[in-house]
Parts: sequence; C-alpha cells; structure tokens
Amino acid sequence: PNWDLQLEQNKLDFARRWVIRPDFVTLFPVTMTAATYVDRLFSVSGAIPTASERNAAISAFGAGAAEGRAQALLSVTNSSSVVNRHFNAAFVMMQYLGYLRRMPDDAPDNNLAGFDFWLNKLNQFNGDFQKAEMVKGFLVSGEFRGRFGP
Repeated sequence: PNWDLQLEQNKLDFARRWVIRPDFVTLFPVTMTAATYVDRLFSVSGAIPTASERNAAISAFGAGAAEGRAQALLSVTNSSSVVNRHFNAAFVMMQYLGYLRRMPDDAPDNNLAGFDFWLNKLNQFNGDFQKAEMVKGFLVSGEFRGRFGP
C-alpha cells in the first residue's frame, strides 16, 4: 500500500543526500540564489526550460537549504524539457545495460560508435524504438547471441 508515496519519499531522500555531497556543493555552492541555482541546473542538463518549468523549480527551491535545493533539483530533473532532452540517450544506454550487460564503450567496442549509431537511429525515428528496430538489433547481434544465445 502507498507505494507511490513511498517512491516519491525515496526520490526526495535521495535528492537531499545528493545536494549535500561535497562534489555537488562545489559545482552548486550553497550561496547561490534560487534563480542562479535553477539556471545552472538546467544549463548542466543541456535542456532549455520553459518559463513555467523554470518558475516551478525556483518556487520549489523555497527558502533553500538542503530541502529547497533537493526540491528544485527534482523539479528540474522531472521537467519535460530535461526528460525529453535525455530520454533517447537513456533508452539506448538501457539497451546496452539490459541486453549486453555492459557499458557502450566497453570491449568489444572500446568506443561510443555503436551507442552513437543507435542514438542517431532512434532520433531519426523520433524515439520510436520499434520502427528503429532497436530491440531486434540487439537481440540478433553477434555479441548478444554469442554471449547469451543457445
């Protein structure tokens, strides 16, 4: 029961711990204003927020401190602009981790050429992995069949 509330609480707890990490504080000093903090979060994400997304994140920052910084971080990461900016790359990464059980630049590739190929193909098909034949491509690959096939 209440799994959805527990999930949201877990995300918030994670974000609270994240924003107090020394490496995060170095990049996002606690002295930053709400607007500067939010703008930098969006900038690092590579996404361009809508005015309402930016305003929502600034509002979530509230009085600041770890709680406000965590709430703003979640607001930014959950925004449509950030999700849309990173969804396809995350989907391709999921294929490597899920099917091949490795990072895209691990052997046998040792570079990101395969990852870039699949990301470009997925982008060409506007994120439609079925039309891009992405899952099929991983399942019939020599690497997959050689490691996990009969």
